[in-house]
This record gives sequence, C-alpha cells and structure tokens, in this order.
Amino acid sequence: MQTFSNFKTTIQICSVLLSIFVNSISICLIITKSPKIMGTYRHLMIYFCCCAIIFSLCDAIVQPNCQTYKSSFFMVADVKNRHLTPWIAELFIELLSSCIAVTVYSIGIHFIYRLLALERQGRLKYFNDQFLLIWFSIPLLAGAIWFAVTIFVFGMNPLTTNYIRNTVEEFFNLKMEDCVYGAAVFYPIDENGQQFVSWKAFFGLACYMTLLTIPFVTILVCGVKSFKKVRSLLDHGESDFARNLQMQLYKALIAQVCFFYTLI
Repeated sequence: MQTFSNFKTTIQICSVLLSIFVNSISICLIITKSPKIMGTYRHLMIYFCCCAIIFSLCDAIVQPNCQTYKSSFFMVADVKNRHLTPWIAELFIELLSSCIAVTVYSIGIHFIYRLLALERQGRLKYFNDQFLLIWFSIPLLAGAIWFAVTIFVFGMNPLTTNYIRNTVEEFFNLKMEDCVYGAAVFYPIDENGQQFVSWKAFFGLACYMTLLTIPFVTILVCGVKSFKKVRSLLDHGESDFARNLQMQLYKALIAQVCFFYTLI
C-alpha cells in the first residue's frame, strides 16, 4: 500500500509539473507568436491554459483518493501526512471539484467560437472585447454552482463519515479523524441502523448531471455543425490548406473533449 501511495504521489507531482510547463509554454507562444488576426480567440486559449494550471495545482495540493463504495462515491484527502489544515484541505477538495465544471464549460465555449468562425456570418462580434468578460464568467459561474453543491450537499457529516469509515481504512489505511472528504451517499444508514433514501444526495447528483449536460449538448451540437462546415469548405472555394487547417483545429478540440470526459 505504501509503495502504491508513493508511486501515485510521484505520478501526481510529475503530472502537475508537466501541466504547468506545457501550459506556461503555450501561454508564452500565444502571447508572442500567435498572429493578431486570431483576435479574442487568443484570450480564450490563454484562459483555458490558466484553468488547466489551477486544476493541476489543486490536484497536487490535495492529492485526493477517489473511491466508490456500495451506494456512495467520495474523494478523500489525507491531512495528517500532508500537514494540511483540515479546513484548507476541504476547501481545495471543493475547488478541485469545481474545476471540472470550469474546464468543461471552457471547452464548450471553444466549440461555440469555432462554429461561429466557420459560419462567417459576422457573429464573431459576440466574442469582441465588450462581451469577452461575459464568456469568461460562464465557466466561473458553473464552477461556483458546483462548488456550492459540493459544500452544502456533499460536505462532511457524521452519517457519511460512519458509512465510508471502513472502506477508507481498508483501501487507503487512513483514519477518518486524519482526513477530510467530499462524498455522496445515496442510501445512508441512520443512528438506528436503518437504511434510508437520501433525496439530498440525489438532488446534488441531478445538479452535477445538469451542469455537465448543458456543455455536453453544446459541444455535441456545435461539433456536428462544425464538422459539416469543414467538410463543405472545398465546395465554397476554400483551398485544401484552409480545409486541412480547420480540420486539424476541429480534431484538437475533439481530442480535448474525449480526454476530459474519459477522466470524468
């Protein structure tokens, strides 16, 4: 168990360093090398890179262990061995969770931009500087809602602590007094040993699924329309180079989505 823990920690540290390095290089290249004609898309890419760096830093600080157990799923962090104050560790668990929403909404906005750019109907004006803060605020709002759900619905409580205690000790060799967590228990056990339905947990899950469905549908619709637009570029007098370039950009966005939803 200790060997696995050390290996996991090493992988996490290497991953966060790689993420910071790659995204920092990307930001520098966008600022110094990307053509001005790209307009506000440059700001969107920098925004996405910054979100990725924050996501990685939160993960490195918390180094969470994720697990499912019977009717529950949870993310637990060891505060004793990592020398973290419990409330700070709990805060970073919630921030790490909210980064999921921020990231997927950022990807969705990228798809909207690419579709409007391909349509060439002048609607890219909605990404001009006066609207840019609105677009930037959408992922942050989604992240804030996810953060609130994690705190108020899936926060720590005695019933949940008792429910996951044994599996946390068995799989992670952690005492509940030495860790903090965020957890969803759909059929917890009350003080009398009776199992009951936690409608609160189901409500929280519905909030999560709704938050993920909105950008997913956006990505799906914009992705299909963008693919059709790229396929028809030759019919509209565009060169093979322009078509291939747009197809590469499209595939890059698809790869981001596939990778992200696979992790979820």
